[in-house]
Amino acid sequence: MAEIRRTRLRTKHDLLADTREAATTLARYVDLLPDEVWLEPADPAGWTIRDHVAHVAWWDLADVARMRDGTPQRDTLGVPEATWTRGIDAINEVIRAKTLTAPPDEVRALWRQSQDAVFTLLEAYPEKQYQAPAREVGFEDEGETRLIDVLADFLGAHYREHLGYITAIAAQRLVDLDAVP
Repeated sequence: MAEIRRTRLRTKHDLLADTREAATTLARYVDLLPDEVWLEPADPAGWTIRDHVAHVAWWDLADVARMRDGTPQRDTLGVPEATWTRGIDAINEVIRAKTLTAPPDEVRALWRQSQDAVFTLLEAYPEKQYQAPAREVGFEDEGETRLIDVLADFLGAHYREHLGYITAIAAQRLVDLDAVP
């Protein structure tokens, strides 16, 4: 049985507010950055801001499809079974390749599409479903953990995690620009 995680979020309203706050903060930050900063520099793993924003959007779309109609994440993400079994780093590299040459505006549009899908789905779900085990809507690996706790992790916490990576990348560029005489 999976370990039961609890968040500070108790209601659908809490989840919506937390997700919206984290999504808005991420969107506001990246929208202020010029395209060239989206494309370089990269973090130590070689990921750009474009890669991080696209990553979050693709995972959101996969979570929505799983909750909405039971589509396995692997299918939505277009990850071959052999890669899926190799673990999260291999999976993330396949996802990253989807938008590796996409212009920032295309990734911004993907982000908006994913956010529309996330909030449409979250708002449609009944309150009691958020308190039920996440496995009831296709998150089998999460066992008895409440859906609200899984979504808090997969949405708001995921956005905040990647915002940290993004701000570090942008700060690197700003330091580089400050060093130019």
